[in-house]
Amino acid sequence: MTQETDRLFIWSERMNFSKHNDFDYNLIKVMKEVITSGNLSRAALNLNLSVSAVSLSISKLQRQLGTELFVRTSQGLKPTDDALQINQVFQHALDLINDGLLKLNDDVRGQSSLNVICPDLFENYYFHELYQQASFTDTEFKFSHHLKHNHDEYVDCLLQSFCDLIISDFPLRNEKVTSTLVDTLDDFVIIVGQSSLLANQNKITLAHYHVIHHAVCLYNAEPLVNYACKDNSCFGGRNTAMVKVGYHSSSINGVISAVEHRGMLAILPRKIVDNHINNHHSKIVVMELPDEVYCQNISIYASYKKKKDKPHGMEQIVSSICKPRCEEMYCH
Repeated sequence: MTQETDRLFIWSERMNFSKHNDFDYNLIKVMKEVITSGNLSRAALNLNLSVSAVSLSISKLQRQLGTELFVRTSQGLKPTDDALQINQVFQHALDLINDGLLKLNDDVRGQSSLNVICPDLFENYYFHELYQQASFTDTEFKFSHHLKHNHDEYVDCLLQSFCDLIISDFPLRNEKVTSTLVDTLDDFVIIVGQSSLLANQNKITLAHYHVIHHAVCLYNAEPLVNYACKDNSCFGGRNTAMVKVGYHSSSINGVISAVEHRGMLAILPRKIVDNHINNHHSKIVVMELPDEVYCQNISIYASYKKKKDKPHGMEQIVSSICKPRCEEMYCH
């Protein structure tokens, strides 16, 4: 048996009731929400229950398990070690059930599904070739673009099977998650619309860089590209990193449209710009950055839960989106 199974067996032996069928597993859901929320009021609101109903559920669960689950502190209810352990083993059981139901659903439909959290900027670039491979023609890809997550929230999404694959600019460090470096973006360009007065130039000047409004591509509510000045360069008394921003969007199409139709400029990775021009025939012109400006490299990682039961295997999927010149690195 696995460690999680051993723990689940131990807790089932400690439960204070005669028949396992008498146990109300909804009580575990209430306990989990109290752990997440930190107090009864927020848990009740999230569960659409009264505070008294949540309190009674916790009391009933404590009696059946024969252990204290929470202690009151000045910051709210703090789960005991027993509560955290119970929550972990039952979550593992739910993961197994959810994975089984997903697989059954895929078998019934004759189609597998892949839930991906990936910025809109990267979807077409990294998955375009994958769509065309014969081995993935029966796979339904479901993308979430606009979710804002930190490291722990991303890990939680994978461990609780809310998604199968995450594309991000940082690795996820968890013993149950594998993160693979799939690409490094280290070459950046400026794009302007074909109708722009700058379209016939090879390189934009620092003056134009500051005067023209920028269309900024966002990732997790922050600018994807971080650019700064070399050797403390400045223009008109301003640091090179200070620019006029006229448009923010997490949509690559929105950024491109602002450049095409509103006379703005944007700084993006060259390979993504080239891919967009080739696949979408955008009316944009590629120009080199001013000598005074540089951009920080962006590392792109694909993260997934270990031993994920997917028909083609996550390793094959990740391998398919890896780009040339990328050294693979695993983070545990």
